[in-house]
Parts: sequence; C-alpha cells; structure tokens
Amino acid sequence: MYIREAKTGDEWMIAKVHVDTWLNTYKGLVSDNYLFSLNYHDRAKRWKKIIEKKEHILLVSINDKEEIIGYAYGGINRGTEVLYDGELYAIYLLPNYQKKQVGKKLFHAFVSKLKEKGFSSMIIWVLKGNSAYQFYEKQGGIKQKTKKIEVDGVLYDEISYGWLDLNQILKECY
Repeated sequence: MYIREAKTGDEWMIAKVHVDTWLNTYKGLVSDNYLFSLNYHDRAKRWKKIIEKKEHILLVSINDKEEIIGYAYGGINRGTEVLYDGELYAIYLLPNYQKKQVGKKLFHAFVSKLKEKGFSSMIIWVLKGNSAYQFYEKQGGIKQKTKKIEVDGVLYDEISYGWLDLNQILKECY
C-alpha cells in the first residue's frame, strides 16, 4: 500500500470509492433516495475537474493491485472558523481497508501535505451519527461545534473537530 497525489485518470476509481463508501457509511443517516441517486459517472466528472484544477490537496491510497482504495481531499478552510486555516474536506476508505491503519496513514500523509503547503491548523466536519468521529478523536481532534447542513432538502447536524497545531499530529505518527 502506498499514497500519492491524484492524477488525471484516477477520477473513476476515486468516484467508486466516493459512492461505495457513502452507501456504506451513511446508510440510515442520510435518505436512501439521496444515496441511491449517487452514481460513478457524475462523481467521476466532478473529480476530474478537481484533479485538473489542482487547487486542492487530493491524495489517494493505492493497494497492491494498483487500485485506489481511499482518498483524502482538502485545502483552505471553507468556513468562518478563524482558528483553523486548513480543512480536511473528506477522507474515505473502502470498508475492507478500514481499521487496518490505512486510514491513519492516509490522514497523516494529508496532514504532512497540508503543512508542506504552509497551513498550521485544521478542521473537519463530520455528519452526526458517523462513527468516524472516534477516528478523529484518536488522532487528537478536539470536538468544536455543531452546524446544520442540507442534503437533498433535509437538514442534518454536522460536528467539527479541530487541531490547532498540525505539528502535534505529525509528532504522534513518528
């Protein structure tokens, strides 16, 4: 297993990870109508644009068969939380690779890249009910606040976790 920056041609495998992990992670949390509306084609088009623009960090985790099994995506904080200059927009890993340290390696690679780009802190938003919060807490994330988001016309709670010093995360992984 290794991690690298996403490149043109990766969009279909990233889309597969995106859709498959959403179907698994958010079943029972988000409406089935929304989940079943997700498709590889639309997501691949979106990821292709993101890869081509090169405005954000997009790392992929690759297995021994050279398949993308996860991704981490982020960059500048999109919100108004002035304490945090960086944001991890999304990190997803296919279910078969979860709880095997792959996510931790991908997370730390993302933090390293964020630091390399000049960021010093980071926030992530997690849908309430998503068990990933345990992962962020293990990585030293401090629960911050809750906000409402709309998905397919329905309001949901999202909880933020923050890290004021990326160096603390990187110390933990070495």
